[in-house]
Amino acid sequence: MPWNVDNAVATLQTNARASSAGYCARYVRDAIGAGGIALQRTRDAKDYGTSLVAAGFTRYDAMPEGGYKKGDVAVMQGFTSSPAGHMQMFDGSVWISDFKQNGFWAGPGYRTHKPAFKIYRHP
Repeated sequence: MPWNVDNAVATLQTNARASSAGYCARYVRDAIGAGGIALQRTRDAKDYGTSLVAAGFTRYDAMPEGGYKKGDVAVMQGFTSSPAGHMQMFDGSVWISDFKQNGFWAGPGYRTHKPAFKIYRHP
């Protein structure tokens, strides 16, 4: 099944909660699955980069030229109070993980620490 970014984004939008439940990687992984790509599971959100690349996503070390596009996935490293890191997808307007975020950084800890991140895009 080819990559269907619209199905992936629609699934993520439908399943998003009002606030975080701590299941960012599961929600994004399930959305990617609804888009036709099965990811190899990892324990922590911060470790999904290898699985995304193996599934055909291209890694970018910063915002890709032209800005973020629908279906882009950000994988963030952890920090002291959030060691598992974070995973989120851009729906074309906002970033969504297990909830609709108020910006790129998922919460106050991420806004303060600004951990390293990579962007993954499927062609």
